[in-house]
Amino acid sequence: ILLVGAASNEDSMLRVYPSANHDAIAVAALGPDEKKASYSNYGPWVDVAAPGGDGGPDRNQSKEIMSSAAGTGGQLALQGLFILLIVFIGELA
Repeated sequence: ILLVGAASNEDSMLRVYPSANHDAIAVAALGPDEKKASYSNYGPWVDVAAPGGDGGPDRNQSKEIMSSAAGTGGQLALQGLFILLIVFIGELA
């Protein structure tokens, strides 16, 4: 079993479990500029980063990740690693 988890969204080096477990893959979020998203946790325990959007508190959709998701009837503007999980789970299905 491969455990993949979000590094979390506190903009800190705080280790979040189970993502910070030695056998897990911790994923940080990147903004549209391909730099750390403003909310993403970070540090030497994070293994990889993936697009996560960075709409900020005003939820600026131009900085979010657009995705189609089954059952929604269209596209959703998503922020954070939720979008990564949708893609990952979709690949497993």
